[in-house]
Amino acid sequence: FLGRAPRGLIVASCAILFWTALSFFFASQIIFMSARLGRPVSWAQALSFTMPRWYVWGLLAPAIFWLDKRIGAGRTLTARVMWHVPIGIACTLLSIVIRLAVRPIRGAPLPLSLTEFFLERFYWDLLIYAVIAGVSVARDYAMQVRQREREAHELALQATNLERRLGVAHQDRGARH
Repeated sequence: FLGRAPRGLIVASCAILFWTALSFFFASQIIFMSARLGRPVSWAQALSFTMPRWYVWGLLAPAIFWLDKRIGAGRTLTARVMWHVPIGIACTLLSIVIRLAVRPIRGAPLPLSLTEFFLERFYWDLLIYAVIAGVSVARDYAMQVRQREREAHELALQATNLERRLGVAHQDRGARH
């Protein structure tokens, strides 16, 4: 079945599964902590807290990968990280604004204090951005290493062929003398 599906559909399905799994993972923390505090919540309630965050980051992640690829090309790691600071702040704020905007659609009330709403989410979400950007940087460096390994292998093959030709030429010259 999956062998015949378009690559984009497979990637999108895997992404949805990944972000949903993160939602369930962090919802389980809410379930366990609320039960421990004597105020248990249902899975539906816990997921209503976690799914918006992880789905919004799931929507933003491709843009973060794209931006990193564009800004990272040819830059040092330090320069690349420095570019990610303002982009990370902007993406984090965007993530929080999107979640705030969809609250009425989900039937959740608007917060009493926007300042508290943002501050309660900003630091954790900035870390989420850092992880996504870090994965993008690591993936890019891994691809660069694989490319250099291929180039080194090709050079080694060329060197071996050259050594063979030189050896044959040297043997031919020695046989003539």
